[in-house]
Amino acid sequence: MIGGKIERIKDINIIPSPYLTGEMDEFFNYSLIPLVEATRGCPFSCTYCADGLDIKNKVYRYNPQRVKDELFYIAKKVKNTNDLMVADLNFGMYKQDLETAKAIASTQKKYNYPTVVSASAGKNMPDRIIDVANTMEGWLIEGAVQSTDPEVLKAVKRSNISTLAYKKLIDFGNKKNTNVTYTDIILGLPRDSKKTHFESLRASLENNVKDIRVPQAILLPGTQMASKEDRKKFGLKTKFRIPPGSSGKYEIFDEQHNAVELEEIIVGSNTLSFEDYVECRIMNLIIRTFYSNHIFIEVLTLLKTLDISIFDCLIYIKEHPDYYSKKIKEIIKSYVAATTDSLFATREEANQYILSRKKIDKDIGEELGTNESITHLNLMLNEFDDVCELMFQSVKDLIEQNKLLTNKIKNYLFDLKQFTLMRKKDFANTKNIESATFRYDFESISNNKFRIDPNSIEELENPLTFCFFHNDEQKKYISNAVQLYSKHSEGTEKIYSNQNINLMFRSFARSQLDSPRTL
Repeated sequence: MIGGKIERIKDINIIPSPYLTGEMDEFFNYSLIPLVEATRGCPFSCTYCADGLDIKNKVYRYNPQRVKDELFYIAKKVKNTNDLMVADLNFGMYKQDLETAKAIASTQKKYNYPTVVSASAGKNMPDRIIDVANTMEGWLIEGAVQSTDPEVLKAVKRSNISTLAYKKLIDFGNKKNTNVTYTDIILGLPRDSKKTHFESLRASLENNVKDIRVPQAILLPGTQMASKEDRKKFGLKTKFRIPPGSSGKYEIFDEQHNAVELEEIIVGSNTLSFEDYVECRIMNLIIRTFYSNHIFIEVLTLLKTLDISIFDCLIYIKEHPDYYSKKIKEIIKSYVAATTDSLFATREEANQYILSRKKIDKDIGEELGTNESITHLNLMLNEFDDVCELMFQSVKDLIEQNKLLTNKIKNYLFDLKQFTLMRKKDFANTKNIESATFRYDFESISNNKFRIDPNSIEELENPLTFCFFHNDEQKKYISNAVQLYSKHSEGTEKIYSNQNINLMFRSFARSQLDSPRTL
């Protein structure tokens, strides 16, 4: 047992670079995502975060030349991946981050890498973050809020940037097709409730965030939220679960040993019942399916044009299970079961259940320890015909409820649904080229970002035929993504949460044209 005060390395430049020393060279032979780090530490004190501890409040920075050298070293050697991860906790918030962005832009220009940059954006300095994002391409810009409720934020010692500054950042990110904006909203934080959670979701939708991710609140050892005081103060109710890819068998001194990692998650509190927790989880799956990555951006834009709330439409879908097809009902039922049945009351109960060789084999076989949200999102999108029908029927009903439904809107919805299916059904399948005929000029409509009122346009006298296909750049992007995640513990389903799938939706062109049209 070794005890004593925790001490950080202040001059992090004394740590040898694992890239420049060649230690990582062998890993370039695999489909893996390189990760670089320009800074360490975080000035914020969020109670749920291990980086919110006082010992980590000071931010230290690597030499900019070292970071640049690492980026070029990686770009020269990387194979079969589009991605780069930047491990900084508040990327873009510091003036030196502009130098890192310039280095990334240089590798993009010279090596066409990376296509996708994953980095957590800073919690302050939105104008500087915009400058950084404008310098390079492909940043998955995370405008994390965790919650928009003042009482929840106060309970976890977090302060978000102003609403105006947040909207400015998101609006900028959405203007560039190569960028994706997303936010994290943690379910189950102290003082959270079904009402406050839904309001946080609504606020993110109204700010036009493209992808809303809803991780569960995890009690990390050593954090304030995991302390006895916070558990008692907020009445935190917890369960234990097995994260994906966190169990295995290892040979140590010629003996097989089972190893399992467990997470303690919050499933209730003095403001959130377990029943409401499950309801929030269902709502989160609906948002991931029908909203995130703007998979239905075309028809949702119509709702905005008609001044109808997108969030109200998603609520409508949740509250009308009678519209669900048999397959969608089965998926929702399976999702609820996976959400509740895979939880254990105590750590001891979880260990007792999993540590037998039989259970370890079962876990490695992916029957346990899966990410139920990503798995069931994949199942939903595999039934895209049913999902599309549910989306468009709900939109039509909501427009009718608002007494705005006309024959012109009905006709437009009919064609728009077919257009959506052609571009996005089985979008990772790059083999087929399909065509369809429409009464609307979707090339012109897409140039206007689908911001049109069907009542103000006429159907074409001579319908147009469009071809739908993946161009060579898209085929390479998809191939790299599939290869990258094919051996991941969560499989290729991970593509939906870690890639810019907007770049995977089929291009389209009028049948007599050769040049593609990619939204």
